[in-house]
This record gives sequence, C-alpha cells and structure tokens, in this order.
Amino acid sequence: MAKEVNPGMGRAPKGIRLCNPLNIERSSATWQGLVEQSRESRFCEFHTLEYGWRAAIINIAVTYRNRGWNTIEKIINHWAPAPENDPKAYIGFVSSFSGIPKDKVLEDIRKDVSEYRLVLIGMAKFEQGIRWINPVCIDRLDKALARKEFKSQ
Repeated sequence: MAKEVNPGMGRAPKGIRLCNPLNIERSSATWQGLVEQSRESRFCEFHTLEYGWRAAIINIAVTYRNRGWNTIEKIINHWAPAPENDPKAYIGFVSSFSGIPKDKVLEDIRKDVSEYRLVLIGMAKFEQGIRWINPVCIDRLDKALARKEFKSQ
C-alpha cells in the first residue's frame, strides 16, 4: 500500500508526516493501515490519515470510554499525562475549541459522532498545531467516522 503524501509534508509536524494526528505511541496493537517497516521507533506510522484517525477513534471513543474515561478532562489526563505534557493547558484548549465543558460526559459515539469529532479535532490541533489540521485532514477524519468501525481493536 502506498503512503498518502500531501504537498509540504516535509515541513509538517511528525504526527502529520506519520499520518498519526494524535501521536499514538507504538504498542502491541495491530492497527489497520500500520506501516510495518517504519523508521519511527516511538510513534505509530500509518499509510493514510484515515487509518491514523481510525486508530484515534477506537482509542479515545471506544477503549477509553469503556474504561470510564468519557469526559475531555478524563480523556486528556490519561492521553497526555504530566509531567511530559501540560494536561491543564491541553484540556483547556480542547474544551474551548469544542465548546464542550471539560467535565461533561460525552455522548456515545455509536449514537452521535459530533461531540467526539470536535474533541478529536481539538486534540489533533493541540498535538500538531492549528494550521496542520486543515480541511484535508478533517475530511479524512470524517471518512473514518463514516465507516462506523466503533469496536475495540
């Protein structure tokens, strides 16, 4: 499978170059669309942004929700814990961007994707920088959401 390439990707943040908008770290998970022979040792590399978004959706909206991490505050405190990250700033950014209070329980993605869509876009903007989560990147998220593959990996 050929890797998705966007013009200007050489200057893009690592998560965009790896088609991994939420910077998912490597693990034992066997994600669809994972580049097997990646030179990247810490983060997953996907063939397309759609596959990277799919993995993010399953992590955040399915696995995390099943563990009771179903608010912006709970999600981000587990996704990007201190001291390597600034969870307070991250939570504030995503809550402000999405318009969703940090302690509101998010609607189950199987019933309505709109809240998780906003949270995922906000998280990607915080991880990669606002300018890199552009209409093309969001289109790939929308395609991944439309597939309705909301089951654990």
